[in-house]
Amino acid sequence: MAWRWRTSILGFVGGDLQLYEALTQLYQQEGAEVASWGTLDAPTLEYILKAVAMLSVREELVGVALGRLAPDTHAVLAQAQEATQKKLQINDFLGTEGLLLGLLAVESAAARALGEQGVDFATAETLFRDWLAECATQPDEIPAKMPFTPRANRVLELAAAQAKQQGGGQIAPEHLLLGILQEGETDGGMAMRVLEACRVDCELLKQQIGL
Repeated sequence: MAWRWRTSILGFVGGDLQLYEALTQLYQQEGAEVASWGTLDAPTLEYILKAVAMLSVREELVGVALGRLAPDTHAVLAQAQEATQKKLQINDFLGTEGLLLGLLAVESAAARALGEQGVDFATAETLFRDWLAECATQPDEIPAKMPFTPRANRVLELAAAQAKQQGGGQIAPEHLLLGILQEGETDGGMAMRVLEACRVDCELLKQQIGL
């Protein structure tokens, strides 16, 4: 919700910094009730603003992690964006489904390990299309650079923590795959649904990628 609210504000101001600052000043001087233009009550607007603030902090932390990506991991994220935008066209966010497709599209130890357990790009793409058909998004509504979903952000955080634990080096595709596996231990996610559908042995997969 915080992502969508922020996106709507960015769309409203249209890149006009002066307009944004005027809105901010209105909020600071007159309060949430006036700044909401009557569409939201003050407590709801305050709640959303706090959510956006928390989101910004998380973005900054994930941004630090993104600065430590290995070149092939950059390629994975680029392929993840392209696969979600041009092949799936299912939403305007980059989730774990996109991360998995990115991993399968770039040659790495992670992609080889997934392939050895029967997971390939075509299989994953087909499953995602079937499961997410109701989430189809019009091509002109898909942003050029999609933000990460909270679950995908968590995967990146876990990947960064794993890389740091192993000596603070760069984040490799294998760390990203481990992040998907660790995040999926809680309540799943689209990437984990594919692994489960393909009957992947997650413990063996961890051994195969050497983590």
